[in-house]
Amino acid sequence: MECVVQHTGHPEFPSAHAVNSAAIATMWTDVFGDNFEFTLHTYDYLGLPPRDYISFDAMAKEMADSRVLAVYIIRHLAIRDC
Repeated sequence: MECVVQHTGHPEFPSAHAVNSAAIATMWTDVFGDNFEFTLHTYDYLGLPPRDYISFDAMAKEMADSRVLAVYIIRHLAIRDC
């Protein structure tokens, strides 16, 4: 597989992006509860659409998948690390 986006050398295991996203989602779920709907406007300045989520868990799963879709890591590592 070839990387779509260039990135720095980062060990594939554990997937830090997936681990951090899962940890943050767990903390925010403890504070705000399950099924807390929200929208992120992270890339508005680039003209990209906002991202809508039905829960923090959904956000963490999408963030783990983003590494797979950009061919940064292999999917089973992102899932296992969450």
